[in-house]
Amino acid sequence: MELLPQAFTRSKYTHAYIDLVRNLLIVNGSAKQAEELTSKLREALGSLPVLPPQTKTFPATCMSDWLKTQELPRPLLLGDQCELREPGEEGAHLKAKQFDLINGSIEPHLKDGMLVCSLLLTWQDSLTFTLNENLRLTGMTITDVLLAERDETETDTKLEALDADFALMTGTFRKFLPQLLSYMN
Repeated sequence: MELLPQAFTRSKYTHAYIDLVRNLLIVNGSAKQAEELTSKLREALGSLPVLPPQTKTFPATCMSDWLKTQELPRPLLLGDQCELREPGEEGAHLKAKQFDLINGSIEPHLKDGMLVCSLLLTWQDSLTFTLNENLRLTGMTITDVLLAERDETETDTKLEALDADFALMTGTFRKFLPQLLSYMN
């Protein structure tokens, strides 16, 4: 009976970091996990004024323009997945996966008023991710370019490897996120 309260303990990790240079809180997880983390930080710190990034142009508008013109800001490359949605709750919804987005078959839907609500992109041949209309990044994976850079780092222990991965990730994000946000300002 003494051990019963400990029998069903559940640990949960949410990886995050605070970029003090750029004043950003980066959370690796769902919106719910990010909210739980910020709530716990507020409890610990007393207050934590956190706001989502603000842009002058809606991400859906930017992504739609990129697909219409086929001109993406450098160093972004277009992937092979997107999601389109008509404005309004009853609007049509179109998903394209493993699809050539440059061939022109998406353009009529954009001309009819649909907006891109998610788009698969690659940045500097280093990161592949899906950008959503609310600026949420999902499906983030590092490419062979960053993997090769990581493999060049010699580590003797798992902790050193984790530290090297974290340093590589934060350094990459420090360059990537401000650049991504600048495309919408």
